[in-house]
Amino acid sequence: MTTHPRFAVALGAAALFVLALLAGCRRGGEPASATAALGRFFETARRHDYAATYDCYDAAYQAKVTRDEFVRHRAEASPLDSWRLLSLEEHGDRAHAIVALVFGPSARAGRATQVSKTVEEELVREPGGWRIKVW
Repeated sequence: MTTHPRFAVALGAAALFVLALLAGCRRGGEPASATAALGRFFETARRHDYAATYDCYDAAYQAKVTRDEFVRHRAEASPLDSWRLLSLEEHGDRAHAIVALVFGPSARAGRATQVSKTVEEELVREPGGWRIKVW
């Protein structure tokens, strides 16, 4: 079986993107990029792994909100169904992203259908890597 060269390149690029996502926000290591940190942040939220999502926040936020408080609050919020990075600009140790989100139905919010929202996220590179900055 032969593989078309364009398919092989696309497959390789997809594999590199997945590896970058897995590297983001991990404990004990610096994410490869702000893109990787965003990927980890939104993918852990989409999978409802809120303890891992918490690890993606900056130190100032984590000093104000405990992991247990965050997990409890996030578990009660609308579930994230999907996300798409629209733009990302890095400037040294800071980055600004625009992300399209789709939240699922939520009985708690009284919503029977999905809702879409575009958000802006700020990131900061800390000694432990790229993190989501909460103002």
